Amino acid sequence: MGRTTLLKAAVAATAWAAMAAPAHAAVVGSRPSPSWQTNGRVTTITVSGTTAYIGGKFTSLRPSGSPLGSGEVTRNHAAAIDLTTGALLPWNPNVNGTVSAIYVNGNNIYLGGSFGTIGGANRKRVGAVNASTGAVNTAFRVSGVNGEVRTIDLSNGNLYLGGSFTVPRSYSAAVNPASGAFVSGWTPVTDGPVDAILTTDNGSNRVVIGGAFNTLNGAPSNAIGAVDPNTGASVTWNWHGPFRTSFRPFDVVGLSNFGGYIYGAGTGNGGSFMKFNPSTGDLVWIEGVTGNVENVVVIDGIAYAGGHFEAYCGPIPGNNFCTRVASRSHLIAVDDTTGALLPWHPAANSNLGVFAIGAGPQTLVVGGDFTKLGGVTQQMFGLFRE
Repeated sequence: MGRTTLLKAAVAATAWAAMAAPAHAAVVGSRPSPSWQTNGRVTTITVSGTTAYIGGKFTSLRPSGSPLGSGEVTRNHAAAIDLTTGALLPWNPNVNGTVSAIYVNGNNIYLGGSFGTIGGANRKRVGAVNASTGAVNTAFRVSGVNGEVRTIDLSNGNLYLGGSFTVPRSYSAAVNPASGAFVSGWTPVTDGPVDAILTTDNGSNRVVIGGAFNTLNGAPSNAIGAVDPNTGASVTWNWHGPFRTSFRPFDVVGLSNFGGYIYGAGTGNGGSFMKFNPSTGDLVWIEGVTGNVENVVVIDGIAYAGGHFEAYCGPIPGNNFCTRVASRSHLIAVDDTTGALLPWHPAANSNLGVFAIGAGPQTLVVGGDFTKLGGVTQQMFGLFRE
């Protein structure tokens, strides 16, 4: 799971798996439900059951409706919200820098980012904590990572990391999920940072990699490709973004699994979000907007995307200068089967708006830079229900 900022990241994708769409899929409401809010940017969201684990640049949370500075409860860069009540939970890892990626595995939660300590313990850029308390997992320690960890995924006995680091490997690496020891046998090579890593869940068992690269294992593979989960050797992935240039730096920054398909979110001269056949990497649909897309989630047959865009361009790669088909301020919904635009338009304010989006049971979870969501005063974090 990766950033939806991007998040990253990392983010994200979510740990909650969407069920098959009901006969009459319902779009979530256009006004957020009451929930706690943060005092700084939320960059990644991972949902497990009815809990949303959030990470970012914030240092405190406060109740719904409370003005900034009122009722603040300290949570440094990571917190957990009950999706049923919108309440802040006791989970408190106390991280001293930005959290860009969160991966939930039972009672163990892996954190990635640009931090140096967790709960006062030395854990540079990656660490693991208890899912109930946030206490550091003392058995897990990754040494020597020298740059931001933007995405984390776990499969096939490996914990995969991606980011801007160049040690212990450049941009992506695998470690033992129990000890954090470096796994030397997984060796994909990209010529730029990795922003998203995700293992397909349709039985094809391939690791999809997205990021700011033009080559994968020495072959053209602009922004996205797939590799073997044990060796990192390239496997079939048929769709790729445009060649990255300084004018159009197309990156895939978000990947998610829902209903046997994989979804991607991209940046560039505008932004795009896509649905893929995970066995071949063939495109099912692509939708374009006027700014970066951070991630895509699916709830009851509706695909939701969040990012920095202001308008929808149509079923094309996104472009800042496209003919604006419809206004969509940082949030958008399309039919999951066809990619057709839906009228849902709650709007998140601020210049960049949304950096993270997650899916829970009949609940859409959103994080970013906003101070208003669906016309309601709600800072940096909010949730919509069906």
